[in-house]
Amino acid sequence: MIGDRSSSRCHIRVMDFLGSIEKLNEIIKELVKEKEEDKERFNGIIGGLVAQMEKEKEEKEAILVRMTKIEAMLTTSVRK
Repeated sequence: MIGDRSSSRCHIRVMDFLGSIEKLNEIIKELVKEKEEDKERFNGIIGGLVAQMEKEKEEKEAILVRMTKIEAMLTTSVRK
């Protein structure tokens, strides 16, 4: 009987331990999922920033072209 009780307690401890491991695995899976979601969100933010930078670069280039044309027009009108 004593052996049976000891065996039962050991079995219960093993089952508790396995249950704890399963809970830890679920927590790890959730953390990995959250990390992937964060990664996707940050990639979206970075993509938006890069697109904004490209747009601003194009706008600056367009302004530079316009300024060059205005400068040429002013230079021509001053020479007359």
